[in-house]
Amino acid sequence: MNDDLALIIEAAHAAGALARDIRHNGLEVEHKEDNTPVTNADLAADALLTERLRSARPHYGWLSEETADARDRLDCRRIFVVDPIDGTRAFLNDRPWWSVAIAVVEDGRAVAGVVFAPETGETYAAMAGQGATRNGEAIRTSTTTVLEDCRMAGDPAIFRHPAWPRPWPAMRVEPRNSTAYRM
Repeated sequence: MNDDLALIIEAAHAAGALARDIRHNGLEVEHKEDNTPVTNADLAADALLTERLRSARPHYGWLSEETADARDRLDCRRIFVVDPIDGTRAFLNDRPWWSVAIAVVEDGRAVAGVVFAPETGETYAAMAGQGATRNGEAIRTSTTTVLEDCRMAGDPAIFRHPAWPRPWPAMRVEPRNSTAYRM
């Protein structure tokens, strides 16, 4: 499984670099049926990931946000689950909070994953039972025990929403458009 993690980290870095280059040279934006944006960078990164990952592991199934779902993936013991650009709106607006997210799922359980944020240079990687890393260094939960002045990733507006029965304490809330990057 370590070989899978090395493979998906390398592929995420390549896809992230490609997406940045395409954005620098000019984006073409279309909208999917659900009215969410998709760019030529999303599609190119997806094509790169498809070629690299599927040629390296042809017996793995494939599920990607930018590829039509093929039900034959359900017959595979291992599946690549891919979002070539998670946080497309941040990507479109030249904000750093987008990522390339790739997981290997075995028998319905995530066993390896990577979230690469090209603009911040952060690579989060994990393997089942082996912990997680940020840029190769082990990460762990915070020792913070109070909400006041803690760091929180999320949409700052959610924490100010009037539906909360009590206001949230003052926190340092940092936005992240990419769901994978937030987690």
